[in-house]
Amino acid sequence: MPDLNGKAYEGGILQSVREAVIDILELRFEVIPELIVNRLNKIYDPSILKIFRRKAVRITPPEVIEVFRPLRFLKRRMI
Repeated sequence: MPDLNGKAYEGGILQSVREAVIDILELRFEVIPELIVNRLNKIYDPSILKIFRRKAVRITPPEVIEVFRPLRFLKRRMI
């Protein structure tokens, strides 16, 4: 029988990290494109989300789209 508690826990961690990335971006830049939010929600690898969380802290406004542009390629690999 699958460990439902483990999957729920992992899903909760992934959602928390996604929300952290989105929250950081919103705090820094007020509004972020819905496209970025949608793509972040399709990443299921916590190590990739951690990379984007760190990038969200470091980037400057003109870099936002460029830094998060690779998300379109990640979508194919992460799902």
